[in-house]
Amino acid sequence: MILHQLYTSSLRAKLRALGITRLLQTPGRLRNQWRRCRYSFTKPTTVSVRIGSTSIRAHVENAFEFQRVLAIRDDAHLIRALTSCCAIGAVVWDVGANVGLYSIPLAQAVGAERMVVAFEPEPRSRSRMEQNLALNGVATVTVKGFALGRERSKAILHFAAEGAAGTHSMIHQLGDSGGGQLEIDVYDGDTLVANGELPQPNVLKIDVEGAEEDVIDGLRNVLAHADCTAVLCEVHFAILAEAGRADAPSHIAAKLAQAGLRDQRWLDASHLLAVRA
Repeated sequence: MILHQLYTSSLRAKLRALGITRLLQTPGRLRNQWRRCRYSFTKPTTVSVRIGSTSIRAHVENAFEFQRVLAIRDDAHLIRALTSCCAIGAVVWDVGANVGLYSIPLAQAVGAERMVVAFEPEPRSRSRMEQNLALNGVATVTVKGFALGRERSKAILHFAAEGAAGTHSMIHQLGDSGGGQLEIDVYDGDTLVANGELPQPNVLKIDVEGAEEDVIDGLRNVLAHADCTAVLCEVHFAILAEAGRADAPSHIAAKLAQAGLRDQRWLDASHLLAVRA
């Protein structure tokens, strides 16, 4: 409860302004620097990562991509929490799937009878995800090349220089990162389900670099459905604050609660797990 109040109040922004949240991220940055250094010794073309009983294999082409794959170990607590919500036969939506490092263990968790729907509008990330799915022998992931949002529209996606970066955003302009931008299609999840284009999800993972409240707004009916039992949402506090939406974290928690996902806890400093009580 204390963490929930902290993360959804203005105090979080004050701590960030003082540089405390960035200081707490220092160990992760150092680990990633070491991972990039390791790549130069062997330069593998594929990497295997084990999280509990789950094995994830991924293609890599450079030090950055190598670091990104190994960094999935830092998300082990998130993957375990998410897969524990996925019963055999569940339908899972991976919103902001990047190169598929979550889609793979999610597909393994739900089994061959049902599926994971992976949404990734950035073409290089989506191509790598499809390669990684094939490498792992996963055939139950349906890949969608559009984004989810509040309503059917077009949007500008700002993409990073590295396809695997995971920082591509419709909200955050990446500055002089060596990337660029492209126009993408945006759909609201409620319409996709209402029209029978996609199945009602039981579990959702949302990681969309600042657009998370928009995604949730487009999923009001989906989230309120009794069959929707859990949502793991990464809340990008810094991006939201820069975009003038510092109140979005509290809105996200409130909207999930209004949908019946009232059992909420922060798994770390940016990931909110909301479960139907």
